[in-house]
Amino acid sequence: MTQTEFVVGLLQKQELSVAFKIVPMSTVGDHILDQPLSQIGEKSLFTKELEVALEKKEVDFVVHSSKDLPTTLPDGMVIAAILEREDPRDSVIVSSRHSFKSISELPPASVVDPSVCMYAIGQGALAIECREGDKETIELLSHLYHAETALRCVAERSFLRTLEGGCSVPVAVCSSLDNQVLQLEGGVWSLDGAESITGESSVELPTLQGNFCDINSVFVGVVSSIINPECMKLAEKLGAGLAQNLIQKGAMDILRKARADTDLKKNAVTTNLCAIHTKRVTIMPKDIQPIRGERA
Repeated sequence: MTQTEFVVGLLQKQELSVAFKIVPMSTVGDHILDQPLSQIGEKSLFTKELEVALEKKEVDFVVHSSKDLPTTLPDGMVIAAILEREDPRDSVIVSSRHSFKSISELPPASVVDPSVCMYAIGQGALAIECREGDKETIELLSHLYHAETALRCVAERSFLRTLEGGCSVPVAVCSSLDNQVLQLEGGVWSLDGAESITGESSVELPTLQGNFCDINSVFVGVVSSIINPECMKLAEKLGAGLAQNLIQKGAMDILRKARADTDLKKNAVTTNLCAIHTKRVTIMPKDIQPIRGERA
């Protein structure tokens, strides 16, 4: 609810003469707090019910944490806005083999390798999903786009999709966009952390933003009328290229073993998903009475 209210507040600041109604809905994933998501055995835990409502035109767009969205969306769905990324670093987990238990306990002049500070694909960014071809809603949401974050997320999503990864395998990234240079670092790990393959790559981008009016080109599920489609194409290619480099080094072998190990744990878990009821929110801006100055 907090994320949705935040998005509505941003839209209201645009003075678009549009009223909004928040529609509570239900998903499975929010309620499962006692099991790792990788062991549940269901896909789209945080999105499926919301996307069904979109498909039925019961709502016009829904707000997600970008990390919850699969890299391949259902037919007819697109990401129409990605907001500015917050700090993706939530916490530090220290191995029990170390004598220190927190960063404050590190010896003076200690150095933390940046490669250990990767995060989940899309971590820290909100993404808004709507129906493909809904020009009115896509245009409405374009006011919220943060081009730099969107391009980073496109590269990250392309990386994950090429690796055929998901929440059941350890895949992480770190991206940046400075002075028109988009950089992506990514890696895959075994479940016990004993094996890993990492790499990085970068690409120089042309002008990022403008009035490009292109909502037909889809890049890893993302559309935008204000971001240069050539930049989107390069970001998508960057992620796929880095993933291919890791695959050539043996990344798929690590991921296959990680999936197999996850499946073993998954088979040991018995969860009646059908009996779970959870709360989620979505947005419905059109099925309302127009306010003054707004056309019906």
